[in-house]
Amino acid sequence: MLLLAGMLLVVGLLVPANKLKAAGTVASGSCGPSVVWTLDSDGTLVLSGSGATDMYKAPQHHGDNIEYFVPWADYVSDVKKVIVNDNITELGGYLFAEHPSLKSVSMSSSVTYLRPGLFFQCSSLTDVVLSPNLKNINNKDFEYCVNLTSIVIPSTVQHIGSKAFYACSKLTSVTLPENLYTIGEKAFANCTSLSKIDLPSKNLNSIGDTAFYACPLKSVVIPPKVRILSTNVFGNCTALTNVSLPNTLT
Repeated sequence: MLLLAGMLLVVGLLVPANKLKAAGTVASGSCGPSVVWTLDSDGTLVLSGSGATDMYKAPQHHGDNIEYFVPWADYVSDVKKVIVNDNITELGGYLFAEHPSLKSVSMSSSVTYLRPGLFFQCSSLTDVVLSPNLKNINNKDFEYCVNLTSIVIPSTVQHIGSKAFYACSKLTSVTLPENLYTIGEKAFANCTSLSKIDLPSKNLNSIGDTAFYACPLKSVVIPPKVRILSTNVFGNCTALTNVSLPNTLT
């Protein structure tokens, strides 16, 4: 009997901690009318629930200090990975802006809309999986994501906003969707490693001011449906030697 009791005690001690307690939960709360967040000890921030998250102000700098307005403000530097679960439809402005340790993001297919500045200045971000049903990349969403090297933009995206990928200095590969209608001003400006871009020919109608300013592009083909090619789209692209223009430009 003593031997059996001892064995049961050992088995009890070997029960994983996550069976006894929520798996390493550090903090949790709400970030929308029907959206909750949970941060675990591995630095994974999970959004669950349904609908849209709240909107937030951009982080404010006060000397050497940064003031954050998201509900996990005290844990911003601990966030390494973001997972957006099913039924979340919209991610609010500046939700993950200036999260210095954030490396990986994965969105469920329910997400259709991104608000401005979502990942602004996430300097460690390298791995992004966007929702396959996304409609837009908004203004400043990936601005100053200086370690982002590649991005595949889903086929459903129709608009890329102003400064969406501004100064992503290590970005070398961008896959643009065929359904894209507009590229906003400065969308890829100062992406100083982006030497090649294939502009989609199906629907692209407008390319904004300085959209590819200072990119090391060598050759560009402007698709036939483009009607508006704004000022300085390829300004300071010093490596650019070949540009093919359609006769539809105004």
